[in-house]
Amino acid sequence: MLHLYFLLVLLQTASGFIVLPYIQIDYAHYFRLAQCQAKCTEKVEPDTFIKVKGLVPGVQYRFMVTAVGTNGRLGETISSPWTEISSSATLKAPNGPLTLKNGYNSDRGVIAQLEWPRSAQDSCYYKLQLSNSSTQISRDIVLDSSSSILLPHLDFDVDYTLAIAAVSADKLQTSKAVTTNFKSLPCRDIHGRGSLQCAPEPVSDLAVIVRPNGTGLISWTPSSDSQNILFYQIVYHALSRDHGCRLRKETVNIKANVNFAEVTFPGQQCEYVVRVINYDLIGRDASTEARVLIEPTLPVRFEFALRPEYLTIAACIVFLPFGLLLLFCHRRQCLHQVSEKQQKLTEYV
Repeated sequence: MLHLYFLLVLLQTASGFIVLPYIQIDYAHYFRLAQCQAKCTEKVEPDTFIKVKGLVPGVQYRFMVTAVGTNGRLGETISSPWTEISSSATLKAPNGPLTLKNGYNSDRGVIAQLEWPRSAQDSCYYKLQLSNSSTQISRDIVLDSSSSILLPHLDFDVDYTLAIAAVSADKLQTSKAVTTNFKSLPCRDIHGRGSLQCAPEPVSDLAVIVRPNGTGLISWTPSSDSQNILFYQIVYHALSRDHGCRLRKETVNIKANVNFAEVTFPGQQCEYVVRVINYDLIGRDASTEARVLIEPTLPVRFEFALRPEYLTIAACIVFLPFGLLLLFCHRRQCLHQVSEKQQKLTEYV
């Protein structure tokens, strides 16, 4: 428990007593002397009651009072028991935003420093919860004079969720939690790409190009230099055995200095899973995968007939006779109507 106590010395004057604060401050709980003087120094009438302002809820205090006359100290110093200043008001949550700074050192490994704006009225006690996709850690924090909280021994390149809430000294009250997300440093930023101190990373930009003859060209971007890779392994298989698809897994090993391979995808209307595995120099592996759909290929003659220029010529050949026929019928109808009008005009004359 952190202890902050005041030594109050009473000086006798004609009008009463002057309360002067002499402050001994524990290293873990710091207040500026000027601030404390402004809160604690006051002139009081001669009485057994002394009022002290500016105490922080949730902190234990002890008061020592000594009477001092013109010729020096009068009697022995009297002391109060340790007393915690409580407050019925709701605890104040950390005043966001929360700021996290990533770092690394040889003693604590991957670290993060948590900071947020603080004031003298904030609690000294907090509950911190740190979690990722697999673990969750809860810690009780007692703030000291530093401006941040250190989170040591984190994992490399992991997404974390941090929640912090203020609690009372007796842990009976808890404020609303403030939450933030952050990602720890990747190992390659500390030890370099391909370092054996880091777990291997999978390849990127995995692409599969399917050719009309049923073969596929697989390519990728290496995650590190070839001298840090033992070899690559390609594993591929279909999701079903229908239409001649190959359900059995096929494996192809590729040299470390090569970033492409050619394989055969049997069957029609098949969906294949292609996985590229890279092994580092001590045998650890990382993998990434992609899916590719093998569609049935059209016969050569049919594909030749479906070319756009030939489709246009065929459409002209089909629709041109119909157009000429419509034009001929329309013209013949017009001639017939003209002859009828001339006959009626002759009869009228």
